[in-house]
Amino acid sequence: MVKNLLVIDDDNITGLLIKLSVTKHRFADQVTTLTNGKEGIMYFEKLVSHGEGPAPDLIFLDLTMPVMDGWDFLEDYSRRFEFLFPQTSICLLSAAVFPQQQRRASAYSSIVAFLSKPIRISEIEVLKKHESLKHHFAMPATVDYAVPSSIDYSSQSPAPARLAAY
Repeated sequence: MVKNLLVIDDDNITGLLIKLSVTKHRFADQVTTLTNGKEGIMYFEKLVSHGEGPAPDLIFLDLTMPVMDGWDFLEDYSRRFEFLFPQTSICLLSAAVFPQQQRRASAYSSIVAFLSKPIRISEIEVLKKHESLKHHFAMPATVDYAVPSSIDYSSQSPAPARLAAY
């Protein structure tokens, strides 16, 4: 499970739906929502200068927002913070995904996906298998307990009388 997900989207309903979906489907543990790219940059500034807040493992970033859009956030983040948070991946969100946007997104190494809104559960499941994210969803190693194939109980003392009734 992604420990810390940062959602940057000006649509509060989209932010709420993402939060509900990712927690219900065990995709993310902690979800922080911000409403524009400038708030996202301020989040990272506080993280760097004061250690305030958790470093996100993944950012869901809307491209079209007031104040500072997703592209401007990406430019600033890539220049100032990406090298400090190499484990942070970014998933772009847009109501419409155009080929020129996908080409532009390919210039950023931290981008792992480009999804159209609303996000579907099937897309969340695909993200769980993405090379950059799958380690968050790896199942813990199972322990193989060896059970002896034959045990000689003849030398064991008989069960106490109170247990014999069961």
